[in-house]
Amino acid sequence: MSDQTQLDRFLGEKIPVVKELEVIRVDSLSLNVRPPKDGDERDELIESASDLESTGGIEQ
Repeated sequence: MSDQTQLDRFLGEKIPVVKELEVIRVDSLSLNVRPPKDGDERDELIESASDLESTGGIEQ
């Protein structure tokens, strides 16, 4: 039995075959977010994000 046949039997018919794949190169990315000024600001940002997550303010 060939490797491909074994792979096909293992995967079954539930996984679709990818026939075409497109890749796009990103030349630049701007997030418009600055890093925290210091450790205190970093801690505040982490705490506020944690509070939002625990109250359902952040979708995951």
